Amino acid sequence: MTCSRCHVECKRHAKSRNGLLRFRCPLCRKTFTEEHERLFAPMIVPEEKALLAIQLLIEGSSIRTIERVTELHRDTILRLLVLAGERCIKLMDSQMKNLRCQHIQSDEIWTFVGKKQRSVKSDDPAELGDAWVFVSIDAESKLIPSYAVGKRDRETTYQFLTDLRDRIAPEHRFQLSTDGFVFYRRGVEDVFAGQADFAQVIKLYGDYGQHDAAGRYSPSPMIETIIRIRDGRPDMRHISTSYVERQNLTIENGDPPFHAADKRILEEAGQPESSVRSAFRLLQFLPDT
Repeated sequence: MTCSRCHVECKRHAKSRNGLLRFRCPLCRKTFTEEHERLFAPMIVPEEKALLAIQLLIEGSSIRTIERVTELHRDTILRLLVLAGERCIKLMDSQMKNLRCQHIQSDEIWTFVGKKQRSVKSDDPAELGDAWVFVSIDAESKLIPSYAVGKRDRETTYQFLTDLRDRIAPEHRFQLSTDGFVFYRRGVEDVFAGQADFAQVIKLYGDYGQHDAAGRYSPSPMIETIIRIRDGRPDMRHISTSYVERQNLTIENGDPPFHAADKRILEEAGQPESSVRSAFRLLQFLPDT
């Protein structure tokens, strides 16, 4: 190592408390640490505390709880969340390519950023209010090839479908099942251009018994299921959204990664995409239960 001030070769001078070699200039006596790559660069937070903070986020702990346990400032914890999310999406982009999924199911998860839609004011930022996570899952391997975060509108739907198309192997034909969301109908046709055998599963729910005290907190009963074939020749045996709905319910009802993102991080950080990236990146490697 060369001294930046004297431009002479430095000599070894013990080790730092992190086990890294230290060097000292024989002229100016200034010491240097050997070059090394920090795990959370450009942040200089201690790696042990940073890893603990991320682990607590995954386990569903609140921001202020993590602040008390790790003694890191809450802004630092939120920056760690964003950094982890950005790296998760890079990893998914590098791995989720040329997929050959046969039967893909898609659905949406409701959440909110900052406040619920009914509390949004006219001068609030556009990202506040209701948000939706569009999710797809391979019915056979339970792989999550694609997802998108945004409003439940045409723009987010096309963004989600385009991302899914880019991850599927070219010229690979597959079957796609979605719910009855209206923008899927034209979106699948425009984005996949005949590559997918597409069907929608429309479930109708009744409200009988939902107005008394006993049924106030009970889910509405499903009274009918309608299947609409929109494009191609999908196999009727595999037209279903049960797997993706079951997965979304598990996530919403307490799965640690998304529970933290949905209930606390979205409110405090306003960073839905980073939270979701971390959640789904972890879900890819969870064993089937």
